[in-house]
Amino acid sequence: MTKAKAVQAAQTALAAFKSQAAKIHQEREDTATEIAKLKAEIGRLENLPVSKKDFGLLLKEHIAAQAEDAEKRLIDTLTSVKRGFGQDAPIEKQSFDKMGLKALEVSTIGKEEYGTLRHNWIFSDWRAAHGSFLSGNFFDKEDRILSVLCYLFPDAVHDRIMQTVNSHYGDKWGNEELPSVSERRETITNLQTEI
Repeated sequence: MTKAKAVQAAQTALAAFKSQAAKIHQEREDTATEIAKLKAEIGRLENLPVSKKDFGLLLKEHIAAQAEDAEKRLIDTLTSVKRGFGQDAPIEKQSFDKMGLKALEVSTIGKEEYGTLRHNWIFSDWRAAHGSFLSGNFFDKEDRILSVLCYLFPDAVHDRIMQTVNSHYGDKWGNEELPSVSERRETITNLQTEI
């Protein structure tokens, strides 16, 4: 191969490479634009208001999540070993399935001795490192009553909240013409798979 042919072959290869690089760059920009459009559509669907019916369904999901959280805390309260505060601290307290009759009897309520039911039971006001089922813990001041209500009475919590929503809004809530939450979730899932 002559030098001129070699230079021409190299120039042809370079031009093909530049053309291919430009094509790849354009495809990349087109893909980025398409991804941005898909993300914008996902954002639009996520930010549309919901109908009152869908609000009720979402409320049920929130109530179920609160109830699950309360159930996890109850299981933790029943099964974990606790360390107490007080004059005799640290005192290890057994999980409820390991406690003896004396520690669990109702007759110990109100007694001043540390380690009795007054300090061990799941309804105690607070517990050192774990918090109790109902009241949270001394350090974070978390109020767990709503979670417990959702755990014990999920339908009553839902019905009462929806009764208030219905009496306040009546037929004025609106948004019935918008896609339902289930339709949106399905569309969002499909769009996310395209990304």
